[in-house]
Amino acid sequence: MIKCHFRWSKMGIVLPFLAVGCPFQQAVQAAGWTTVIGLSVDQSYTDNADLDAEEKSESITSISPSLSVYRQGARAKLDLSYAPEYRQYWHETSEDEVIHFLGANANVEFVRNHFFLDAAASADQRTINSSGRTGIGGRTGTDDQTQTYSYYLSPYFRSRLGRSNRLEVRYGFDQVDYSEDDAQGSTGHTANVSLSSVPGVTGPFSWSILLEQSRVEYDDRDGDDETRQARAELAYELNNKWALSAQLGYEDFELVEQEDESGRIWNLGFIYTPNTRTRLAAGGGERAFGNDYYIDFSHRSRRTVWTANYLRDFISARDEVRNTNRFPREDEFGNLIEDPTAADTDPTLGGSPTLDTAHYVLRQFSTAFTLSTGRTTASLGAGYAEREYAETSSIGDTRDVDLSLNFSRQIQRRTNGLLLLSWRDHQEEQADYKEWLCLLYTSPSP
Repeated sequence: MIKCHFRWSKMGIVLPFLAVGCPFQQAVQAAGWTTVIGLSVDQSYTDNADLDAEEKSESITSISPSLSVYRQGARAKLDLSYAPEYRQYWHETSEDEVIHFLGANANVEFVRNHFFLDAAASADQRTINSSGRTGIGGRTGTDDQTQTYSYYLSPYFRSRLGRSNRLEVRYGFDQVDYSEDDAQGSTGHTANVSLSSVPGVTGPFSWSILLEQSRVEYDDRDGDDETRQARAELAYELNNKWALSAQLGYEDFELVEQEDESGRIWNLGFIYTPNTRTRLAAGGGERAFGNDYYIDFSHRSRRTVWTANYLRDFISARDEVRNTNRFPREDEFGNLIEDPTAADTDPTLGGSPTLDTAHYVLRQFSTAFTLSTGRTTASLGAGYAEREYAETSSIGDTRDVDLSLNFSRQIQRRTNGLLLLSWRDHQEEQADYKEWLCLLYTSPSP
């Protein structure tokens, strides 16, 4: 796929145009608001649109208007990016369609220091089955894809108890829906109460106690998934470089279509921060579903960023849908991205689960290294994801290994050239495959 963007700026307003259509983009900053309106036209060609043995060729035109709005005020924050995409299939291997891509988050402080509201919404495209294959940004191999929609509302109350303690009471409501009937829509309710120490007041000690209960109701299932958890966390700062952490608790999973899980939670770990640019947190222990390990590492310099993390969790496909952020607002160096819809180029590392009601043990590792030298930026990423389903489930275990290379170079004052290469190795009981993806395009520079 090739994208061509040309733009120039005047009086603080940016007007870029594509060479393959009539796109328009305008960025405006006023009174704390950052707003970008854009339009892009892409032309793609593939010699195997259905990703099968018949190898039908296809030419695809994609037209995508976009809107990005960001504001962070004293008592309210809004982060919204929306980019619907119309797809024209000239050889009719698929029906022409409009795919919605949305990422929105907001926080409002209604009563200073006490009453707040979190809200979020998303729209994306995903494969229904973990073995489903897609290419060229989801434009090919579309028979096994569905639109996913989710929204979340969470009012909460926060108050200080004395000088050193903080109480928070929160309720959360969320909805996850799919455009295809093969995937189960659901509604979630969560209530939790937490009591914690105030940072910087209790000296080298910090602690928190959390009580949480959640229920998930599926559209076409008899019964609900219910989860209860009680957890206490403690951290002790040994010095300005080392800290110890501990966790103790109990959790209980009552699930509709598989055996219940319940058991203790315990974990011991450490946090190492030799300087303000480097952090390593690691630990291990046990949860209801088995052993529990984690690693979280980051190192930053003036021109490089290196991150690596590993986690082991017991979750469902709806959890992964709700927690995916398609339009991040910060780059690897922590700088604000004015238009995340234009920066949405990286492949998703870690594969995808089957969109079913089943819970599974997720083992996930990812690492990325980014080098920036002014006009040139290169990023190398790698990911590993293993999903272990229960023996009673009809879904087989899956394993995904991903590699990606993203290289960008400022060609002209307002134009970047980018090259993206990605590779995936997917393995499961009934479907093993390898995929290559190569994208070459240009885009407006920041």
